[in-house]
Amino acid sequence: METKPILDVPAARELIPVEQSIAPALVVDLDGTVLKTDLLLESLLVLLKQKPQCLFLLPGWLLKGKAYLKQQVARRAELDVSLLPYRTEFLEYLKARHDEGRSIILATAADRCHAKQVADHLKIFDLVFASDGITNLAGESKRDRLVGIFGAKAFDYAANDRPICRSGPQRGKRLWLTPARWFARVWRAWRKLARSSKNEARAWSTI
Repeated sequence: METKPILDVPAARELIPVEQSIAPALVVDLDGTVLKTDLLLESLLVLLKQKPQCLFLLPGWLLKGKAYLKQQVARRAELDVSLLPYRTEFLEYLKARHDEGRSIILATAADRCHAKQVADHLKIFDLVFASDGITNLAGESKRDRLVGIFGAKAFDYAANDRPICRSGPQRGKRLWLTPARWFARVWRAWRKLARSSKNEARAWSTI
């Protein structure tokens, strides 16, 4: 039986049963897993550097939900994904699995605009799931989306946080787990940005 490639959601539903395939799909998170950092944080820092006036728009965007905030930031921040801090060892692992023919799926709470840019840059993902401005694809939302498409036992999950599949006969397999301390990263990033802004101000004062 020939395996059909994963091109989009309808095609993903036509995957052959796991017991007949070489390996289940490997679903990979982005923040803290493929990346060493948080993509929303990176996008915010870029946005506030490029368009500092957007700082006053952030509260209004957030009031409409996290997914909306991420979408608005992604639409305005000109992010060069090739410069993002990737976990190179993990990427080598993913590329090896991809070359073996295993389906690699990117499932992230980041906005789909930036998620697609990352996927296009890395060229190892067969399918991308991401936030769309309405649904913030995290936690229960991510679990329901993946289980609805692949089934409860038809995928492995690699992430840096707690399992998205908390009950039932799940595979229960997580790969390449790394400690996530989002707020600590936010604090360090803002301190770095503040120091950078202070240094720039000093430079301008000497002109």
